[in-house]
Amino acid sequence: MDYIHVTEHDASKPAFESGQDSLVALARRYAPNLSLLANGGFHEASKAEAVVEAGADIVAFGKAALANPDLPNRIGAARDLAPFDPAILGPIADIKERELAL
Repeated sequence: MDYIHVTEHDASKPAFESGQDSLVALARRYAPNLSLLANGGFHEASKAEAVVEAGADIVAFGKAALANPDLPNRIGAARDLAPFDPAILGPIADIKERELAL
C-alpha cells in the first residue's frame, strides 16, 4: 500500500462519537509511514490547515474547488471562499425510457 485516502463530511471533526480523533489522526497513528490524503468539508482554509496539522500530506478540495475556480488564489490571499451552490451540478442527466434500446 502506498497511501491512504480518508474522507468524511467534515474531515476536521472526530471520526466517532465516543472519540476525539479525526480519521486523519487515526490513519496517521496507525499508518505513520504512508502518504495520507484527506478530503471532506474544506470550505474554510482553517479546516484544511487543521487536517494538515493532524497529519494529512495532501488535502483535496471538492465542492470548495467547484464553487471557487480561483481557489489557490483565494487561499493564498486569505480571502473567504464562496459557498457551494448545488445548482451548479444541474440539470441532472437521466436516460429516458424512450432512449433505451428494446
